[in-house]
Amino acid sequence: MRNKFLLVLFTGLTAGITFSSYNSGAGAGGGYDCTGAESGLQNPTGCRSCHGNTAASTIGVTIELDSAGTPVTSYYSGVNYTVKLSGINNGSTSLPRFGFQMTCVKGATSAVTPTNAGTWATNGLPANTRYSAASAGNYVVNMVEQSTRILATTGTGGSGTTYVESFSWTAPAAGTGVISFFAVLNAVNNNGQDDSNDKWNTAHLVINEAGGGPAPSIEFSSTTNSFNENAGTIQIPVQVTNFGSSAVGVTATFTGGSAAVGTDFTCSTTQTLNFSTGTAQNISITITDDLLLESNETFTVTLSNPSGGAALGANTTFTGTIIDNEFNGIAPIAATQPVLSALSNPISSNCLLACKGMDAGSYQLSVYGVNGAIITTKTIMINGTEAQLTLDAATWTSGIYMAVLSRNDFRTSVRLVKE
Repeated sequence: MRNKFLLVLFTGLTAGITFSSYNSGAGAGGGYDCTGAESGLQNPTGCRSCHGNTAASTIGVTIELDSAGTPVTSYYSGVNYTVKLSGINNGSTSLPRFGFQMTCVKGATSAVTPTNAGTWATNGLPANTRYSAASAGNYVVNMVEQSTRILATTGTGGSGTTYVESFSWTAPAAGTGVISFFAVLNAVNNNGQDDSNDKWNTAHLVINEAGGGPAPSIEFSSTTNSFNENAGTIQIPVQVTNFGSSAVGVTATFTGGSAAVGTDFTCSTTQTLNFSTGTAQNISITITDDLLLESNETFTVTLSNPSGGAALGANTTFTGTIIDNEFNGIAPIAATQPVLSALSNPISSNCLLACKGMDAGSYQLSVYGVNGAIITTKTIMINGTEAQLTLDAATWTSGIYMAVLSRNDFRTSVRLVKE
């Protein structure tokens, strides 16, 4: 075991001594756990001696356990959480930088030799911070701490200045029981000296184990489904299993597919689903029933950001197919296959359309714009089996259009591109 004292020998008439602060963290730089989690191995509570013997009431320190941005008071085994350490300067002393240590141990109180609880992420840490594993003979806890003095998060050092860092932490195995986070935050005046003008304080957060069973799991009930274009408003169910006693939630986001939001269907592209019980929740969309002849189109929804201690299940992506209902069981009236085509496509100022294989008679030609609304309608007469028609497209904006030629139960269409 290491003896924690300093022996200084004076020789000559004068001697100059500079005490270096643990700029790189009291754990890695000095071999101390100052969080208050452990009292063994001569570890102190707080930054005593170097930065003052007592905690400063002017420095407020809090610890928060977050699940997808939502504070929680209990944990589920194996679930990843964010641990947020926050400090604020409520005094008049200018303290523009800070350092800290934070650890997690079993039990509701400190101990001479505590047991670590959970696992801190060791990669992807915030700038100027480090993970410091337990050091034999010095401290038994694993911790996160600063690797150099950190600039205040907000403010310039005076009253109201804040000091905030967040870390990824994975909850321990089921049956661990109550755990505690301990932290110390030292706000410093950045003068390069260890003096009592620096201010420190500690924080302690007790977290209970939730239930003891596995974490709630949120996922789609199925990963695919098909819907007729005239189905109207449809529901996509999302289920939760292993629901406990606390509310959980998840974010659903429309992430892609050939169907376009606002044209082929309407919905909020990002939806939050909250589960206060174990009952499934639904994502709602309304399918647009247009008159366009088009291929079947797809959309994709993805689940993310589970909250309340929940985890994502296996089915996190849903793909829906919208089945076009034009020509559904309706045969064309011409003996030969009728065709409507564009003789120039993409088009510029004029659009030349050709009709072939048509029965003689009166037809209606409708052009649908980029927003799905009809921008022009004409009645045309076809005397033979072929005809041509010129449309003035000079005022059309750039985008995708659809020309539809129809009579009674017959329709044919062509996709137009305006440059």
